Amino acid sequence: MFKKKTKIGIDIGSAFIKAVEAFKTKNGIYIKEFMKVEKKDDEEDILSLLKDIRLKMGKKNVVFGLPSKHIVYRNISLPKMNSKELKEAVYWEAQDFSMVIKDDFTFDYEIISENDQNAQILLAAASTAVIKEYIKIFEKAGFFVEAVDVYPLAVSRVFKEKFKEEVIVILDLGQSHSEAAILENGMLFFSKTFNFSVSSERSKIVEFIQEFTRFIDYYSIQRKGKQVEKIVLIGGGSKVSYIAGMLFENLSSEIIFARDLKPEELKVYALKNASFFDLSDYCNALGFAMRG
Repeated sequence: MFKKKTKIGIDIGSAFIKAVEAFKTKNGIYIKEFMKVEKKDDEEDILSLLKDIRLKMGKKNVVFGLPSKHIVYRNISLPKMNSKELKEAVYWEAQDFSMVIKDDFTFDYEIISENDQNAQILLAAASTAVIKEYIKIFEKAGFFVEAVDVYPLAVSRVFKEKFKEEVIVILDLGQSHSEAAILENGMLFFSKTFNFSVSSERSKIVEFIQEFTRFIDYYSIQRKGKQVEKIVLIGGGSKVSYIAGMLFENLSSEIIFARDLKPEELKVYALKNASFFDLSDYCNALGFAMRG
């Protein structure tokens, strides 16, 4: 079983670096190793920690997520067309990023849903210089970078099977910001980053809940009355009692803590130390390891 080709997913958070080494089978995702290390913000500290992860896991292939503060997202809808026409249409749509990212940028896209008439597409772009700098750090640590991924797609991979017949929001309450991704029948519909974090003043939570509610309402309008059925909480903020309490009091959708879900429900199996695997901590890193 351990001879299966594994991949490491690494989530560089504001306070911790989380890593998951996993491999896929037809029966699910098997986690060989996972670890979480506290970090500082300087580049040398990140490099040192990545080297430690590389040595302890003994694996080179990695997918990592660029921190969302460096990424600009757009959700677009395009008429159904062939792949060549779609690439050209997306290219012209991506030129709008130049209004936000002032230097040279790199963009990529993924079709998140399609029907006979149109395709829903997630566009993401970041400064080329920033991407190269992160890749250089990983390569210095001894990794081979297979891909640079984005957080909304990572979390959608983790939860899509369990909630493939529902509309849910994955709400990641982080140390520097929060992110929400709406999954409709297992497919990412759209996402949003919020300027609210674990370190925000308590008074800010009401403002955040209002903004988050507008985000959910916007989805319902776009989807002609469809409603969000469940909200799944991940990230450090999901463990802060007053934040969770305010969400329970002010939101009408059912709220689920990712840490309360059994990984087996998601067809995820930790091969050792399973009782220490907290999905609310490792969700993003796991999603990166599941790419491709």
